[in-house]
Amino acid sequence: MIMLDLSAINGLTARIDPETFMTVSRQAELFLLSVPLGAAMGILLDVFRALRAAFPPAGKTLPTAVCDIVWLVLCGLGLYAFSVWTGDGMVRGYYCLGAAIGAVLYLLTAGNLMIGLIRRFFGAVYGFLGKIAALFRKIGAKTKSKFVINAKKSLSKGKSLKKHLKEQVK
Repeated sequence: MIMLDLSAINGLTARIDPETFMTVSRQAELFLLSVPLGAAMGILLDVFRALRAAFPPAGKTLPTAVCDIVWLVLCGLGLYAFSVWTGDGMVRGYYCLGAAIGAVLYLLTAGNLMIGLIRRFFGAVYGFLGKIAALFRKIGAKTKSKFVINAKKSLSKGKSLKKHLKEQVK
């Protein structure tokens, strides 16, 4: 405890206590806690990457930009909530560093595996749906050809009927 003697100024004595809240061990603990936060941010990024894989037209620039902005806002809110929860609302640089390390570790390890599995899954789903669509196209082509033949017959009968009616009216 540091005592500061201010007796020369109106006989006051003040006590200055060093800040004991953020010890080095507490900072190390918070740094290590921010690493899983970064991994959670990486998982959130994978959710958006999965959406892009599920809806290929979403790979265009505008939807990608919107997804990236939403991701950044959610990550910022997560980092802010973490700092409020652990450090009295003070965002410290090592929180950001720990979160970045956690996200990079996730994306380089499990993230690559997850996005590969997601892409294979949606590839299989699209392949299955493509086969079903091909079946419906095949059925539609047969139905269309029968419809066209019947329509042509009806039209030719209609013309002869019209011609017959004209003759009857005369």
